[in-house]
Amino acid sequence: MCRIVRQTNHKCGHQLLTDMGKSKFCLFYPHTTSEFHAVCIAYVNGTDENLCQECRIRKEAFKKGLRGPEKYEYVRATYENSYESKSRQRAREAISNANESQQGVFSPAKIAEMNKNARAQVKFYFGQTERMRDTNQKVVLLKTIVQMPEIIDRSGLVELFGSYVGFNLEKDVWEGITYTDSAILTSIARKAGFAYALEDGLNADRPFEV
Repeated sequence: MCRIVRQTNHKCGHQLLTDMGKSKFCLFYPHTTSEFHAVCIAYVNGTDENLCQECRIRKEAFKKGLRGPEKYEYVRATYENSYESKSRQRAREAISNANESQQGVFSPAKIAEMNKNARAQVKFYFGQTERMRDTNQKVVLLKTIVQMPEIIDRSGLVELFGSYVGFNLEKDVWEGITYTDSAILTSIARKAGFAYALEDGLNADRPFEV
């Protein structure tokens, strides 16, 4: 499965990438670690009190009265075994694996196959009607799509997303989406440069074929 990495901007000024686990939406399923896949990034701003764990440990060391080499060793050893440190390592590995899987020259046939599979996955997820009624699920799927590598037809996927997002596949009827959902999704698409693609999908009479 593809993975999600969280980028957090902490109050201390450190910007960290940590692993959030498997992606909720994998457009290349099924795939191995070495086969083409991607990592999506969720951007988060820390709270005013939110220091990164290493800085919190440094603060603890200072309160304990540790200085010099003793403080350095305390911070190193404590942080090395921390959840944040291990999560950062998993994130680095996930990004490295994804980048490596995207290297090389892909034949037109392979590119077409990957795009077809991605489209099929989008349709599959919208087949989970109750799940996709949730605004957050729609947001995560659209953010996943717009972060795909350029070799993937992101514009076509956004358009496909738009054609499915208001359609109930189980009942085979158009139900539409709320104004709030429309505004949120349009904002995401606009920032990524795919506003027109989303609009074309939303204006479709029926979901596009995959």
